[in-house]
Amino acid sequence: MSLKKDSLASLQIGMPPLSEPSDKSSALHVHLLNQERLNSEHRIMLAASPVYRLLLVARGSVRMYRGGKCLQVEAGMAMLLPPDEFAELEPNRHEDEHLPVCFRFDFTAADLSEPKPIRPFGLLPGFPDGFAEASAQVFELAEELYSLRFARTASVRNRRQPLFARIMMLLAGNEESAPIPVDAARAIADSLSELEHRLAEDWTAARLAEAAGLPSRQYASVFRSITGLSPLEYLNELRIEHAGRLLRRGDGPLREVASRTGFRDEYYFSRRFRAATGSSPGRYARQGGGTLSVRDSLHRRVFVPAEPKRILYLGESVGDLLALGISPIGGRSAPSRLGFCGEQLDRFTELASDSDMRGAAAVRPDLIICTRMDEEYCRRWSKVAPVLAHNSWGSLDERMMLLGNWFGREEESERWLEHYFEQEREMWNGLGHRVKRETASVFTFERNRLFVMGRVGLSALLYHPDGFLPAEPLLDPLRRGDGYVEIPPEKAIRYAADRVFLLLPPTAEERKLTGEFMRGPYWNQLQESALRGVHVIESAKWNFIDAYSRSRLLTDLPDLLGGRR
Repeated sequence: MSLKKDSLASLQIGMPPLSEPSDKSSALHVHLLNQERLNSEHRIMLAASPVYRLLLVARGSVRMYRGGKCLQVEAGMAMLLPPDEFAELEPNRHEDEHLPVCFRFDFTAADLSEPKPIRPFGLLPGFPDGFAEASAQVFELAEELYSLRFARTASVRNRRQPLFARIMMLLAGNEESAPIPVDAARAIADSLSELEHRLAEDWTAARLAEAAGLPSRQYASVFRSITGLSPLEYLNELRIEHAGRLLRRGDGPLREVASRTGFRDEYYFSRRFRAATGSSPGRYARQGGGTLSVRDSLHRRVFVPAEPKRILYLGESVGDLLALGISPIGGRSAPSRLGFCGEQLDRFTELASDSDMRGAAAVRPDLIICTRMDEEYCRRWSKVAPVLAHNSWGSLDERMMLLGNWFGREEESERWLEHYFEQEREMWNGLGHRVKRETASVFTFERNRLFVMGRVGLSALLYHPDGFLPAEPLLDPLRRGDGYVEIPPEKAIRYAADRVFLLLPPTAEERKLTGEFMRGPYWNQLQESALRGVHVIESAKWNFIDAYSRSRLLTDLPDLLGGRR
């Protein structure tokens, strides 16, 4: 089936035309970040995002809402959302039909023909009006790509980028150029081998292409398709990894290590090594063997102990570690200890603050994990131990698979996620008749101000495709991806819903403010509007999104929703 052309013409989505799509498509480089299979009977919100979103309708049909317009999209169609655009999908379903199925892929895109290839396109080749017809081969590749989302080995994971590039090339109408030519692939393989054995030479991108016998643009494009990196990015990583091996073995002074790995002097080498690993070459050498090179959420290459024994955790999602059976010795995670995670943190040494490096050094950590996405912050803490940045705002599966990769527990991560998502589906299916089409709002006082929660904490669990709907005024903040919205108490009634959740904060001052709010007229208005229930609950138990807490909440949420308080 195809997109209804009459409805497309009448609605005039209004996306800017792309000039010269056929010329640009061969220079397009895409990098897949995340993927999801959407299968829900409720409306699905796609929040504004800094990356592209590709949606493939594999079965059934959906209505797409964007910019106040509605469009009917049938199976066999592809839709593209450029950065900073948001939309909503609503399934079309009759009682005797299966739910529609869509694939969603989040990705970045760059024009490799430009001098600075990080400049993104607006609309991409093959999508002159935001839509394209997808062939059966596209959906076969999408299914294969989805099956690799929990790939355990690097060789299998590395197949994802070329597969996604193939999908985009097919959608752009460049079917003949989509496969990597055999001779070009062989040339890149030879080039990789040559780099391994000739690291000390003064390589440039042009010289590498010349040695491979390929035009510079083709060499860079094919190289990135195979490795996921530009030639010089790959070369730098190779040099850093080889330098790490030499340092562990104590093979010569720093000047010699720099020379053998292609760095012009030891000072430049030291800067690059610290930037890549978070550790100076000297300290890394003193730490000795038993190390691994991994990449963190800031895309930094960091050398860490192969089997860390004393992990320090700085952040709000320590339960991600606990879910994999990893217990940190301490850190800064006081709020988490008040909830479910406290059951597993009886020997956790709490630091005085998130800058208490003296206290951290006293517990002698061999690895630090922090959730602050700040390179300077990580650099400062790397004086204590190697630091890995872990994005606690990322999706649950992304966070857990990254931890599995760091700690050699990919299989455990995969099993945990499969079990969790199955539990989640069973819970919402069991609650279906009780929450179907109900709205919900979550309120809390924090820093002496009233907030209605968006995409963080308890609301992240409630606003599930098969769960609750947000109150109407929350739609725009959710589309933007906002975690919360600050509101004056007198405006709380605007967020009235079928169910109202009020989180009791842990601090005495904020708890006092909450009590005053509950004794006032604005809380009474909210209670009167909540026809399905009012739930006053402890923030320390319910307002977390880490893996361990979310798993526990799946068993407690049905009991909470069974009563009215």
